[in-house]
Amino acid sequence: MSTAFGLEQPAFPQQIAPAVLVVGTGGGAGATTTVLGLAAALGSTTDWEAVAVDATTSGGDLGLRGADELLRPMSLHTWLSDIADGAPSVTRELLLSSSLGAGLLWRDDTVPPTRTTIGTTARLLRVSGYLGIYDGGGQVSARHLLPLVYDGHTSLIVATPARAAGANWLFASLKWLAHNLGDDVVADTTVVVTHQDRRTNSVADEIRRSLSGWVGATFEVPYDPHLAGGVVVSVDQLQSSTSTAYADIVMGVGL
Repeated sequence: MSTAFGLEQPAFPQQIAPAVLVVGTGGGAGATTTVLGLAAALGSTTDWEAVAVDATTSGGDLGLRGADELLRPMSLHTWLSDIADGAPSVTRELLLSSSLGAGLLWRDDTVPPTRTTIGTTARLLRVSGYLGIYDGGGQVSARHLLPLVYDGHTSLIVATPARAAGANWLFASLKWLAHNLGDDVVADTTVVVTHQDRRTNSVADEIRRSLSGWVGATFEVPYDPHLAGGVVVSVDQLQSSTSTAYADIVMGVGL
């Protein structure tokens, strides 16, 4: 018997919120920082209220790097369990997790309600009027992410580091998408090249040239000491060029 999820009055009854799935080409590709950066940009450039969600299989560092105001933002499993028990589908705690101006659903080690998937989370956020930004980790072929990839409301972003090995991982990931999901999925995919070193412009230029006509668009996030330091991400510590890059991606994805 499946769990019944009840929803109270949606935040935007007349609108179906879009969603964004960010997947890296491997560990350290910049997927998590891209999710957090886009969450911050959405709050300042659109009318959507965003919620960043850890959509990895075993839990990533989204909560550790995104919650600079609350040490323990609401976990994804706790949120789903509260809804199953009849609590409101969206609480203010979701929106007060960090200076990003977005909600934050991190992963913990508790057992989620029966038969709940990341697709369940996406549906609940969407009908409640919240734009979900999902951190899918470093494996574009992860099966549990397929409901999001197939969903016509979700924009797919593949993050890759600006280095030679990253380019190889990126091309392998895009070929996997084309072979298993179709060329049209790749044609709608946005690639974000993350600079984790000051001297990687030539690699990024080569990636951009190689992707011309294959993917929907390619953007770059410049090197930022604050992001490279591995600390909790604070909006006021980002360089202006970094914030502009995230805003450009939001506009490019069409949000």
